[in-house]
Amino acid sequence: MKQKLIEKGIPENEIAFVHEYNSDKQKQQLFAKVRSGTIRVVFGSTEKMGAGTNIQDKLVALHHLDCPWRPSDLAQRKGRILRRGNDNKEIEIYKYVTKDTFDAFLYQTIEKKQQFISQIMTEKSPVRTVDDVDQSVLDYAEIKALCVGNPKIKEKMDLEQDLKKLHALQSQFKRNLYRMETALLKTFPTQIKTKERNIENYLADELRLAKGTVKMSEGISAMVIDGVTFGERIKAGEALKAACRSVTTTEGVKIGTYRGFELNLSFDKFQQSHVLTVRGDMPYPVKLEGDFSTQGVVTRIDNVLEKIPEYIKNEKEGLENTIAQMENARIEVEKSFPHEDEIKEKTARVTQLNVELSLDAQKTQKGEVDVDEIEANDTEPHFESTGEKVISQQSIQQTPQTPEQKPVKKRNPFER
Repeated sequence: MKQKLIEKGIPENEIAFVHEYNSDKQKQQLFAKVRSGTIRVVFGSTEKMGAGTNIQDKLVALHHLDCPWRPSDLAQRKGRILRRGNDNKEIEIYKYVTKDTFDAFLYQTIEKKQQFISQIMTEKSPVRTVDDVDQSVLDYAEIKALCVGNPKIKEKMDLEQDLKKLHALQSQFKRNLYRMETALLKTFPTQIKTKERNIENYLADELRLAKGTVKMSEGISAMVIDGVTFGERIKAGEALKAACRSVTTTEGVKIGTYRGFELNLSFDKFQQSHVLTVRGDMPYPVKLEGDFSTQGVVTRIDNVLEKIPEYIKNEKEGLENTIAQMENARIEVEKSFPHEDEIKEKTARVTQLNVELSLDAQKTQKGEVDVDEIEANDTEPHFESTGEKVISQQSIQQTPQTPEQKPVKKRNPFER
């Protein structure tokens, strides 16, 4: 291979084999030459040029000369060129496969491995079957198909990949359908009842606030703490701070009333601060830091209560939105999977191809070979794309038979 590159015009000193550089120091020197462009072509195995090989600066093409046994090996190889620090805006990645060889088995092997890996790594809930929903699985299967010379097998593989994608979409459709049915039966009704109850409670608190607001001196309503009535902001704040020093439990302790609402005080051990809950039909928490302002704390309580009309508005909008979602879900659950007919058609075609391939196999075993089909399959090497570049070539050139020729049965040398 090195000689062919030299014949194509690449100087010998610009071609390197990583296996000739044994020590870490020698490898780093080689990698530096590749990064600078002094070495233009470098050969190496996945193990020798895996993690830690930083040569991406000027790389424009990566060639997979064989198929490894693990999907992670292909990813590791691509990581040498598909990484930050590459100066090129576009790169090319090639995979080489040969028809009617062991390549098909190798790609089938990593395809199956990737199926299980993708199923385990997905965020979806675990199931008892493995679904081919990962794009890398499909890439490996398409490459495997390029190794096969029979056009019927190629068509069958393409159809099977299409069906895998369609079945994945169908599974997702069914999961969404199940979630919508569950929402119609449980989630939406529960949310609607909750919001209706919240609206009712907020309206009751709005009425309670209007009745309980009787302003005294300094423009505040009477605040009762531990049986003592306060009409001034600072004195009410000082009484709240004194109550905080005596309350250390996480359970709410009623310490008084304000504007028709109960005042419950508790201590949050995690936040190391007190929480004053102003409670009517709904709770309205106010966080009290360690050294809160005795004058401003009453204003903070008033601000929370004055937001009750806003809470009512938000709950009503949420109720309308939930009802609209429930109506949309009712429409969606009546719809059928849009690709149902396509699945039936392609499944029928795969069944037909299986029958035809079975008959072809029987003919081959009996020695009945279709000459026209052999000549049709005896094509020149070709190039197909599966997202990355894949080069497929015939390993053995067949000699077309004329119609007069018949298959020659080779004599077994061990037969007498």
